[in-house]
Amino acid sequence: MAQPLPPSHPVYKALQGIPHPTTCKSFVAMGWVRHAYEGNKKTIIIPLDLPASEVGQRDFFQKYILQAFAPFKKDIKENICIVFTAHSPQPSAGLASSFSSQNSPAPSKTSSGTPSVNTPSKALSPEPLPGVGVVFGVAAAKGGVGKSTTALNVALALHKEGLRVGILDADLYGPSLPLLLGMQNKKPVSHDGKMMEPLEKHGLSCMSMGFLIKENKAAIWRGPMTHHALRQLLFQVRWQNLDVLVVDLPPGTGDIPLSLVQCTPLSGVVLVSTPQEMALIDVRRSLEMFKKMHVPIWGMVENMSGFECPSCHHQWGIFHEKTIEKECAKHTIPFLGSVPLLPGIRLSCDKGMPFFCYAPPAESAPYGQIARAIMANIKGSM
Repeated sequence: MAQPLPPSHPVYKALQGIPHPTTCKSFVAMGWVRHAYEGNKKTIIIPLDLPASEVGQRDFFQKYILQAFAPFKKDIKENICIVFTAHSPQPSAGLASSFSSQNSPAPSKTSSGTPSVNTPSKALSPEPLPGVGVVFGVAAAKGGVGKSTTALNVALALHKEGLRVGILDADLYGPSLPLLLGMQNKKPVSHDGKMMEPLEKHGLSCMSMGFLIKENKAAIWRGPMTHHALRQLLFQVRWQNLDVLVVDLPPGTGDIPLSLVQCTPLSGVVLVSTPQEMALIDVRRSLEMFKKMHVPIWGMVENMSGFECPSCHHQWGIFHEKTIEKECAKHTIPFLGSVPLLPGIRLSCDKGMPFFCYAPPAESAPYGQIARAIMANIKGSM
């Protein structure tokens, strides 16, 4: 017979630190977990008492909690088993089922005929972001293609078009916004201990994990931690009267893009790539991911499209010519414009002086063109 664990067991400390992905309260504080038991064969059994409204999330919560226990395995040697104390008919599949394999077996049933914990689960409902009109992401399939530089300069161009703009650096592992804005030593303040005030620069409301941790400190987090941190950057920042929030997503198809779609309605996404086949291989994966999540693809930007010789002004196609434009035509998505390979862009990034603000208008014009191409989507989403 399973024996209750003593209150001093480290599993209870771990449970206190695992937040619900939407409310950010621990499952213990919410009353969903009251006890844990020692089972056979070095197994700890944790009953999860789901309210009726959350029963459809069984499979999602099981995976979420088991993954959240991973950082505590140093102190918890036993295997963790989640059991459920509430049941209901099988719901329709939704976004949360994307955490499972597409080829997963059909859900089994318990002796009572109720679907087991392998039931596909329905998506957690995204919440509107207070103080923000439209939220859109800037994404790239791989690092090093100039995604963050593009996101910042397009945000500045949108501000010049008359919009009230914020930018959120959601690359929790490699935040670059502090460097791009020359704000490495700036920290957001909180007047009530609950909500942080975004930093302001060049007319933008700005937030980044880079403002909250030391410059050389690594954020070593698993999926549940990144979800919780992203929610804090979204909902514990006092965004005020923004027409649009530009979210600079980390490269790839990992946890953070999925979490963003779960947290708040995402009106669209802009993809950034350099024009070579190696980059396009991954871009196609990102396209497929956002399509599966039903996020509109607003278009693609070709970065580092070519180099102009400063002496003879001859245009050199470093990679290939019009590669991204052809890819857009292939997938029937808008081509938003191209940005050439200019030494000034690199210098502006290193100095924390955004290119759009300090470069000659003729050189910064591509960012204005991209912003104007995006404007129709923003207005259509308001």
